[in-house]
Amino acid sequence: MKLLLAVSLILNVLLLGAAVRRGAHQHPTEFARPLRTQVAPATPASNFFQRRPSLKTAPATPWEAIESRDPRQLIASLRAIGCPEQTIRDIVVTRISREFHSRLQAAYDDEVRQRPWWRGTPYSRQSLGLSQLRFRLRGERDDLLEEIFGKPANRLVFDVLGQPGRSAVGREYLPADKRQPLRELEGRYAQLSAETIFPVGDPLDEEDRAALEDLQRRKRSEIEYLLTPQELEELDLRESTAARYVRTRLPEAQTEAEFRAMVLAAREAGVQERIMTRTESIASRYGMGTPSGPRESPEEKQRKAIEARIKELLGEQRWAQMQQAEAARQAAQQARWEAEQKARGR
Repeated sequence: MKLLLAVSLILNVLLLGAAVRRGAHQHPTEFARPLRTQVAPATPASNFFQRRPSLKTAPATPWEAIESRDPRQLIASLRAIGCPEQTIRDIVVTRISREFHSRLQAAYDDEVRQRPWWRGTPYSRQSLGLSQLRFRLRGERDDLLEEIFGKPANRLVFDVLGQPGRSAVGREYLPADKRQPLRELEGRYAQLSAETIFPVGDPLDEEDRAALEDLQRRKRSEIEYLLTPQELEELDLRESTAARYVRTRLPEAQTEAEFRAMVLAAREAGVQERIMTRTESIASRYGMGTPSGPRESPEEKQRKAIEARIKELLGEQRWAQMQQAEAARQAAQQARWEAEQKARGR
């Protein structure tokens, strides 16, 4: 009996030792799964919520098949489905304008968030950086629109906004390859001028005026270098200070030839953009220094010189006719205004 117990004890010890040696050479496997549940090596792991390309059979909406962040691709897709050109222009111009406006609005919002809430927001104290950003974004928008559609940006924007009275503001009279460089030039000098007169609204001193006059001369020199003499003439006839003077302060011309002659007279009389100093600005604002006696003001002398030159160019009879027509036009306008006020008063 003792022999059997000894043999059994020896066998158990041997089995235990064999088990220990075997476990030392094998990695323990916990929660072993049947082979059929294992993932095949060729199938990559993926997010459960990620949409697989193979599952996407068709766009969710017809617009999804057309939509593109690239305006050129969007135009091509719209044309492919037969969309009218006017509608294409409305969609693309509106989208581009909205995107650039959103960028500008975001910058304004950031500026407001950073400003102490107890301080006011006068226009004259707005950040100079925002003013520069506005010029830059507007230039980028106009460049993109003209590159896509080949038409003046101002005309495109105003047409879409439904303002036909202002749709002719564009510079169609200039070649397409001159509009963008001219716009960039004007934007650059607008920023320089804004830096000179910042904050806006404060009267200028002599140093400010000298700096602005220098900027005007440099800007004019660059414009003359960019444009041909004929292009420069067309620009001046539409946008110069002399042209604005003729349109707003003289009888209305009936023909283009008459208008050109009147602008020439205004130029010869020295009509040009004038920069006032602090003292002159205050005097003009409060009516100080206005002649009270019979002595003529420089403005009145200039106007008489212009009228005399127009008589030489167009003839005294034609000038008298223009003055009569202008007086009749203003009288009719005054009568319409009085009739409207009377009708509203009822």
